[in-house]
Amino acid sequence: MSFKSRQLIVILVFVCLQILLSAQENLEIKGLSFFENRSYKKRLAFLQGIPPHEPAILNAAFLEDSAYLLMQQLKRNGYLKPQIEGIFTANEILKSAVWENKYAISLDTDFLAEHAIFYLKPGTLYYYDSIEVLGVPVLDEDVTNRYFIPEGALFTKKSSHVFTEGNFKQRTYRLLNTLSQMGYQQARLVSKIAVLDDETGAVTATVTIEPGPMHKVGQVFI
Repeated sequence: MSFKSRQLIVILVFVCLQILLSAQENLEIKGLSFFENRSYKKRLAFLQGIPPHEPAILNAAFLEDSAYLLMQQLKRNGYLKPQIEGIFTANEILKSAVWENKYAISLDTDFLAEHAIFYLKPGTLYYYDSIEVLGVPVLDEDVTNRYFIPEGALFTKKSSHVFTEGNFKQRTYRLLNTLSQMGYQQARLVSKIAVLDDETGAVTATVTIEPGPMHKVGQVFI
């Protein structure tokens, strides 16, 4: 084994130990890959304000909030209709709860657990399959499309084309802002439509914009 290979193994072992030592022992995230589970758990611990080396207080409020936060993280990553199953140990008795896409409280207010496992079931990943921008002749089609679907060798996977209602709105208004900076200060959104294929996750999006007149700055005399 080469020196570089040994160095790599040492680094990987160190990283794994750091991850394990900084985790809450009474709270687990499962359902995805090892590093994805750890990423979701680390983000959850940060949002819940749990110190790295302390166990979480697993009361009903904490568990309900955690399920909601995990659900929102999954949605922001393009899994728009996730499901989360919680398996909780309380007084050596197992209790389960399920949170669907439309979040609803699932636990009694006085519930308290000693150990919790959240199983993430993300479901279908939604992604931009095609985009059509209408009403913007001043920009090439390739240019307007790149506001929604990045191009290049680094952006070939579905995960790089993730669709959410939030980024659809944000990217649409970024395009409107560009038109405003070009002099089309009355540019407005006429409509934006996204058709989602729940089986494949492919999203066909159409945005219609009315640019309005172009405003130019005239001569300034001093």
